[in-house]
Amino acid sequence: MIETKRLLLREFMKVDYDDMYEFLSQLENDEFEGYPDIIARMI
Repeated sequence: MIETKRLLLREFMKVDYDDMYEFLSQLENDEFEGYPDIIARMI
């Protein structure tokens, strides 16, 4: 875990899956990110 005054970075946990799925489901962002089609592998 990395923590600063404004940021907390930690490993993903099971409680993060729904939020991560929602974020990665925003297809308009896929052309700029390095994870195309990751949703299909998560299901």
